[in-house]
Amino acid sequence: MSHPFQMRNRRGFTLIELLVVIAIIAILIGLLLPAVQKIRDAANRMSSQNNLKQIGLACHNHNDTVGYLPLVHGASVANDPNWGAPYLPSHFGTAQYFLLPFMEQDNLYKDPEINANGTAQANSWRSTKVVKTYVAPNDPSMPASKKTWSDRGATSYSANWHAMRGGWGEDWQNTGKASIPSNFPDGTSSTILFLERRTICGDKSKGDGYGYIERIWGEDGQNAGPGGQNHNAAVFSVPAYWVSTTDYGDNPSVPAPNPPGNVNTVTYPFRTQDLAIGTIQNNPSMIECMPERLQTLSGSGLQVLMGDGSVRNLRASMNPVTLHMALCPNDGGVLGNDW
Repeated sequence: MSHPFQMRNRRGFTLIELLVVIAIIAILIGLLLPAVQKIRDAANRMSSQNNLKQIGLACHNHNDTVGYLPLVHGASVANDPNWGAPYLPSHFGTAQYFLLPFMEQDNLYKDPEINANGTAQANSWRSTKVVKTYVAPNDPSMPASKKTWSDRGATSYSANWHAMRGGWGEDWQNTGKASIPSNFPDGTSSTILFLERRTICGDKSKGDGYGYIERIWGEDGQNAGPGGQNHNAAVFSVPAYWVSTTDYGDNPSVPAPNPPGNVNTVTYPFRTQDLAIGTIQNNPSMIECMPERLQTLSGSGLQVLMGDGSVRNLRASMNPVTLHMALCPNDGGVLGNDW
């Protein structure tokens, strides 16, 4: 006599059913992963945007307190006969260095490391410290240590040389060449002050300097600007951006012979042959990254700080003429429809 409650055999998953389940899970992950990456990219871009806004606030505080913006590379005391002395704070440095006391980084600004504890010429390049505000979380080239080039603090942001100047012929002779608003006749809302920039860029096999660079926020030992390109091999290591050209000589203000029709030919500082090098690289690989050019940190565009403290996102496809006019504070032009 059989038991009224006879046990039934439990059937497990067949191999085909298991493979179907795995395939469904893989599809779901594939659908969710891009969304997660977009959310992460948006969060990182927002963090970088906040960094740029802090830099902008520091620029305005420096301008209001001292009377002008710092040079991208140069002295805080004009024609100082002892500019190479072990001052503390240093009388020579990058714009990033001179902005430190306006970013609640006064201790770093006066760090004894700057003048080797009083035993050497003061320079911002001596600092090994990391400044969080100068690190973009969406910079794909940023080392985990946030340090590069001889274990010094890296930076993901470059100052706009065309607006702030400095470097060859303008380093120790001046304390500042740009003041808001007097030197921004085009308007602060139409002029770029700082830009996102990869801290490591280029192909190391091509050699340091023009082929490969590692940027630190304190690099003031390589000069800067178009004129500086003729005097320093590692000039693009300076945390500043200018439209590169190899034949400026010592005069970085050569006017463009064929500028856009709505641009003042006297003050427009770019030539038609400079336009191609001024385009933005769209998320290039490390070895495709060109040190003299701008790049997006991701596929979402290039974020820039404007003179009024706002932050804009620029597309890599932007017309280089529009970009160049936004770099120049006094070209008299009207930004294009792609701005």
